[in-house]
Amino acid sequence: MGLVADSLDMLADSIVYGLALFAVGGTITRKNNIAKFAGYFQILLAVIGFVEVVRRFTGVERMPDFQTMIIVSVLALIANVICLYILQKVIVEK
Repeated sequence: MGLVADSLDMLADSIVYGLALFAVGGTITRKNNIAKFAGYFQILLAVIGFVEVVRRFTGVERMPDFQTMIIVSVLALIANVICLYILQKVIVEK
């Protein structure tokens, strides 16, 4: 479950970073809307994680699917690399 939670955390981080970069330089309304979406998204991921813990605790558990974990990890890595690239571009341009 720790790997699943870590994968969800990395996914949330990368999406929120991307949204934050999209909000930079925008209007207050855009920033507020993006902040609300990011908050709701993180709450959704927390609920998914909690449901998964309850599901496993009740005994309805199957063996972890390593292929899915690898795919999620690779997607999170790609998103983090893209965010790093964008951040470097922003810093260099300023």
